[in-house]
Amino acid sequence: MRYVLRSKFNLVPDRDVKLLPTGEPYLGLQALERGVVDAAAMSIPHLFVARKAGFTELVSFDKLGIVYPYTSVVTLRQTAAKNPDLIEKFVKSIVEATYIFKSNKSKSLALRLYMKGADEEILEESYQLLAPHSMRRHFRRCRLSKRD
Repeated sequence: MRYVLRSKFNLVPDRDVKLLPTGEPYLGLQALERGVVDAAAMSIPHLFVARKAGFTELVSFDKLGIVYPYTSVVTLRQTAAKNPDLIEKFVKSIVEATYIFKSNKSKSLALRLYMKGADEEILEESYQLLAPHSMRRHFRRCRLSKRD
């Protein structure tokens, strides 16, 4: 966020803009609704929920060409070393879930049960935006190695 503010908008964090961590994406939307913050970084589908609630998108990181990691998966080296089979199963499940999301719209939209505030219109808009995009750009730095 600091990089974007400095490089794209010539704003100095903590001087021109106060950054306040809000936690989970839906909490950023709640902070906007309650007037705690003036702006918040949003990921899909929360971006569409915010639009529907009357908020205006100030800037799109995608349109600026910025890949912003809204979600990441991490583990300790010692956990990976002790549980290589678990790590392999987890990575395979992520790959399989990505395949299902991209190839089976009805199953993907069935996730609406888990997305708070996401109605049919928001789910459809989210799916149309996310499904066609190649995940390769997001995984190009990910290195997998075979165990001996």
